[in-house]
Amino acid sequence: MKNGLTNPQMSRTVGIRQRAEEWFRVVLLGALTMLFSFENIGQTAEQIPLIPPTTSDKADNGSIEITRKMIEDIVMDFLNDKIPWEKSRVKIKLVQASNGLVLPNRPYSYKVAPPGKTNYLGTVPLSIVFDIYGQSSRKVSATVKIEVETPVIVVQKPLNRNQTIAKDDVTVVSMDMADLPSNYISNIEDVVGKRTLRAMNPKEVFRTDIIEQPLMVKRNDRVSIIAESETLRITAIGEVKESGIKGDRVRVVNLNSNKEIFARVLDPKTVQVEF
Repeated sequence: MKNGLTNPQMSRTVGIRQRAEEWFRVVLLGALTMLFSFENIGQTAEQIPLIPPTTSDKADNGSIEITRKMIEDIVMDFLNDKIPWEKSRVKIKLVQASNGLVLPNRPYSYKVAPPGKTNYLGTVPLSIVFDIYGQSSRKVSATVKIEVETPVIVVQKPLNRNQTIAKDDVTVVSMDMADLPSNYISNIEDVVGKRTLRAMNPKEVFRTDIIEQPLMVKRNDRVSIIAESETLRITAIGEVKESGIKGDRVRVVNLNSNKEIFARVLDPKTVQVEF
């Protein structure tokens, strides 16, 4: 007997002290883990802050159940923040998702990881990574199909090569952006008045690489040459030596001086000397 305590009393005292010390270490470790984890949260837009376990999330054995519905909600929230188009034009369909996941009964966070390069069109695979504090991460997957409706200019009547496009040759339809080439045309004013570089069939999508501005002047055309400043305007008659579209710089011979110059095409009858 020492210090007035019997052996059973000493054993109980030591046991209580050990349990208290163990409890203190667990609490301290948890607090430090949460502290350092919070410092890292927010470094990526996809990361969600610490989520403590809740009664509704817990499975019967005390673990946390991440249901398929929860995974779907995480994915939809992420895409609603990331997709740049008007929401009224966008349809998102969940093609595939993991059935669910069971996590240990510990605080956790999650982040959604899209592919390295994605334009958020068509079929997009996503990974959802759950970081569990004090344990290794768990990952589930989901695949979505994203449709974005957009106006597109298409051929209404067959067009020949080098044909100037009239307004009744084209029409506007709505299509999924994922099914379109990157250089599709959506504004009818960007098509009418141009000419085709090849024959085109009905319903074919207009692209910037298959139409061009029609020639505005051709070789041997007679044009007016103008040269003007704020205080002076000079005009002369010229002859075009090469074809060009509006805005092109072409060779023109001044018929008064027989001198060849460069002038910019303004319209079928006029070119302008820049000085």
